[in-house]
Amino acid sequence: MKELTKLTAITYKQKYLDNECEQEQDTTTHYGLIAQELLNAYPEIVNEDPFGYLSVNYVEMIPVLINAIKELKSEMDILKKGQVNFEKSAAETSDAKLEQNTPNPFDKNTEIKFYIPTNATNAMIVVFDMTGKQMLKFDIRDRGYNSIIINANQLQSRMYYIYAYCCWLGFFLTNQSF
Repeated sequence: MKELTKLTAITYKQKYLDNECEQEQDTTTHYGLIAQELLNAYPEIVNEDPFGYLSVNYVEMIPVLINAIKELKSEMDILKKGQVNFEKSAAETSDAKLEQNTPNPFDKNTEIKFYIPTNATNAMIVVFDMTGKQMLKFDIRDRGYNSIIINANQLQSRMYYIYAYCCWLGFFLTNQSF
């Protein structure tokens, strides 16, 4: 498999020699591999004619490619099984919580309570306006139950979305609007 990844797939026009040793070129586009590269990995698949020209026996490549496909499928099955286990464990540990801010609406301060699981590597609370523009971002270092305070002077009076992100999952866990 490793040898196959080193090969270069190419397109080419076939050149033929006529009886007077002048080259004629076929206008059809062909697809192939560079014989010199294949010679290093699979020398038995490369033929050399009496003039030193190399050619590839593509019929002999078929079993090599089938084995590579089988190897890839085996690796893919292992990855899929791991992904199912990851998704299951992520679902079990994705108990991050983000509560509604209080008071809502507010004129001075508002408190946002949240819970970040202990196994989260990075976490943040992000506030966006209705157009999707990020207005505030709070990196959360503590795990467990906690809260942040937003002062009214940090935001204009309008509706916002708050998202809690935990980076070990790679996607947002929950959201609230205020």
